[in-house]
Amino acid sequence: LAAAGCGGPLSPSQGSQLERARARWESAGITDYTVESRIRCFCPGHMAVWTKLSIRDNRVIETQPLEPLPPGSFATTFGWSTVTDLFDYIEQLNRDEYIKSVKVQYDPVLGYPQQIVVTCQSNVTDCGVTYEMRSVVHSSRTPPRTATLQSHGHP
Repeated sequence: LAAAGCGGPLSPSQGSQLERARARWESAGITDYTVESRIRCFCPGHMAVWTKLSIRDNRVIETQPLEPLPPGSFATTFGWSTVTDLFDYIEQLNRDEYIKSVKVQYDPVLGYPQQIVVTCQSNVTDCGVTYEMRSVVHSSRTPPRTATLQSHGHP
């Protein structure tokens, strides 16, 4: 994570927060889980709807909309991200000259990004996005590595 806090939109303290959050997530060893997510942007309509994502081996394998989809939209795995994908995305944003700011809120226990708000430079059109994640539930296929997860209601 050499780029965090080195002239990009993330401040040094935000870079440190990212490193600590990613370390919490990685130390939990969760690769199979469900999470609810939505993305607000200039994106296909299905992405703005809260959707339960099923993740196996750090890949989105199934989606289940939790709200009605907009007319003409359909459920698909296309465009959805895993927690690991979002950590990589935050790092990538810090190297993007068109990004003005990145604000991230992390889950205090598991470290996953609960909200990422990206603001672009004023000379960039059709840019800016908000990613939201909530309700991570570890799948029973592989046990978590830390007892902390179990004490917070995660199987």
